[in-house]
Amino acid sequence: MEKVREELINQLDILQRRGLIQQNLDVVVDYLTCLLRHALSELRRKGVDDSYRKEVVVCAPVTWKEKACEDMQACLANALRKAEFGGVSVQENRIENLHIESELDAAAAHILATQSIIKVR
Repeated sequence: MEKVREELINQLDILQRRGLIQQNLDVVVDYLTCLLRHALSELRRKGVDDSYRKEVVVCAPVTWKEKACEDMQACLANALRKAEFGGVSVQENRIENLHIESELDAAAAHILATQSIIKVR
């Protein structure tokens, strides 16, 4: 794992030296922007236009520290803005319709929503 991390850091350094990114998290923002643009494209293709309210839900691993969640929120804010997703207010430091949930909470919610009877021993 450490070797993979070292190689990733080397590649990020190369991208910075070439002026393709300013900081390491820019690659995350670029990826999320592409993902959100694709999601919007698919929604529009299925007839969902801008009059519909849209929400973004991201599951974060329970092992993530608070800083990692804050970084992801900042990356998502930039990506939502770049993808013209709407609902991002930088002045008020908020993102409407964005929910970052832990994987455990998401799994529990899914089980509760899909299981009609839960047996407790």
